[in-house]
Amino acid sequence: MSEMTSEKELNASPEKNIDKSAESDQQSELIDSVKKSDIPEENKNAIVQQMEMFYSGPLPAPSAFGQYEKVLPGAAERILQMAEQEQNHRHEMDNKQLHMCSRDSLIGILAGLGLGVVALVAGIVVALNVPNIGGTVLGGVFGVSGVGTIAVSIVKGTRSK
Repeated sequence: MSEMTSEKELNASPEKNIDKSAESDQQSELIDSVKKSDIPEENKNAIVQQMEMFYSGPLPAPSAFGQYEKVLPGAAERILQMAEQEQNHRHEMDNKQLHMCSRDSLIGILAGLGLGVVALVAGIVVALNVPNIGGTVLGGVFGVSGVGTIAVSIVKGTRSK
């Protein structure tokens, strides 16, 4: 690198295609303070060229849209359409997952209810058909387990996740 450095070289790294208009005020102030400092010229160039601009998101930085459009006319519109399609897809997947979770919860509640009713009916049948105290105790155990199964399935099925 030469001792003489132009303003463009100080303000932008050619490898990163970052132009002065895309830099934030804070970056501009930093570059100005480096230029005005008493740091040797070759160190100033190294410092300024190490500054980078990062942008994170589903779309490129706003300053990059114009560059995409220059390289390929219509590219900016295609990028926006791609982002919109991706967002719609994510919303559809979220809705499907929510629907499946609701369906699974309902199936669990209904299965628990069915099992509980079967156990309750079995308890009543055993209590009525077995003549001695053993039938009453066994029927009571079936009945209590049936009611407990119904209660647990309803509580677990309606609890938010």
